[in-house]
Amino acid sequence: MAGVTLRNAVLVTPVTLALVYFAAGIGLFLLGPIDWPVPDWSLTTAYLLAALALIAGGFAVGIMTPPVAAPMPWVRYAVLAGAVGSILLLFPSAYVYTHSAPWDFFSLLGDQRLAYEKMQQTLREPESLRSVVATARMLLGPVTFVLPALAILTWGSLGSRLKVLAAIGIFAACSFSIFRGTDKEIFDLLILQAAAVAVVLCRRIVTSGFPSLQRLVMFGLVAALTAFFAAGSFIERKAQRLGFDAAEVVEEQAEAAAAVEGESGGTAEVPPASAGGTAEVPPASAKAAPNLFCMSGDVCAKASSQAGVASEAEVGRQFALSMATAYATQGYYGLSLALEKPTLSMYGFGHSNILTRVYVALTGDVDFPDRALTYRIGEEGWDQRYQWASAYTWLANDFGVYGAALVIGLIALIWASAWKDAVLAGNQAGGVVFCLLALFFVYLPAGNQIMQIGDGYAALIAWVLIWLAYKLFIGVGVPVRPR
Repeated sequence: MAGVTLRNAVLVTPVTLALVYFAAGIGLFLLGPIDWPVPDWSLTTAYLLAALALIAGGFAVGIMTPPVAAPMPWVRYAVLAGAVGSILLLFPSAYVYTHSAPWDFFSLLGDQRLAYEKMQQTLREPESLRSVVATARMLLGPVTFVLPALAILTWGSLGSRLKVLAAIGIFAACSFSIFRGTDKEIFDLLILQAAAVAVVLCRRIVTSGFPSLQRLVMFGLVAALTAFFAAGSFIERKAQRLGFDAAEVVEEQAEAAAAVEGESGGTAEVPPASAGGTAEVPPASAKAAPNLFCMSGDVCAKASSQAGVASEAEVGRQFALSMATAYATQGYYGLSLALEKPTLSMYGFGHSNILTRVYVALTGDVDFPDRALTYRIGEEGWDQRYQWASAYTWLANDFGVYGAALVIGLIALIWASAWKDAVLAGNQAGGVVFCLLALFFVYLPAGNQIMQIGDGYAALIAWVLIWLAYKLFIGVGVPVRPR
């Protein structure tokens, strides 16, 4: 078939993977272990499916734009600045956010719950230096935030010294996550690097065909091992922060079973035992147990019919599944609540907490944040400080819930056009934009993540403008022949 070529197959790979990812999340939301009290399942499901169609349509339009090459010899200096900036920012950032010193790294690595509690305590204290460091991180964001992606995109043109420096800079960015006891920085890094590897790999496929079977197997093995260890690390660190211990849960369950048996002279079904511990972000009661994982009061995992005492392995699996489902789908529940409420436009300042604070500072309107749908769904017990509400809901603060789906379709169009430039024309700015928007789409079910942080939003704005400048005015069109 003339239309089905290797090039075309490569070009539609991102949207194919994205739609599979979103469909799996929606399926988990509808059928998974969390018992969501959604006000209108039909409306929410129809909205999510329509949004998927708009993402697919936007990508289809974007992929038809002609590819544009953008010679950018200065990107080596961007890598250098990003590496040096990440290294210099690490210890001031660790201090002002957690009051931690460099030598605390290994102790905090072994106790992520302590690291998270130190960060929460520090953030509650007045700290004049924090705004200075936050401003520095935002100003350096266009080079520091994109370093994990830009280093991979330009790796072949970097000298050995710059490669080493870039690796140290990436490690510094990863270390900040350890000091804070959070997963975000590590996940950001992995997503950006995975997207950059995809760009580099697809460039080679388009120009030289598929790599050898041995290389594909090795690449798949490395990717699978990376995903496995990342997931294991995430679950382990999350359990640390929640105070979850499978052995303690099994022991409590066994004690409860023995007590019931002693009273009744036989066996009886034992209700789930609480794992105890402190919620990751008070007052969100993230409570883990063999058959129970709760968020925000009555939003819990469905009770299991299993009787008796579960093994530690079973307890761990149930905890991991419930927690993973909560992470992957809770934003859709926030959306379902937003669909029931009228929109009060926030004039373009509502999709990002950063811009909302800017508006309040400029106008003095302290009630302005109350207009947000992400705030008003708190009336239903879904507090934006502790739960997620999906990128659809954040963009709905400015465009309404139905307008938000159209905006995300437009973002998909930009994503596709940048991907085509990156793969077919070697456009490094397009590659960076693709990686940043890949981060946006990965986090879409949970929230508008990249636009909530100063360095991420600054990087997104800067690189989209750079890419558009080359796309519209500076770059050179590249004729493409089907392969």
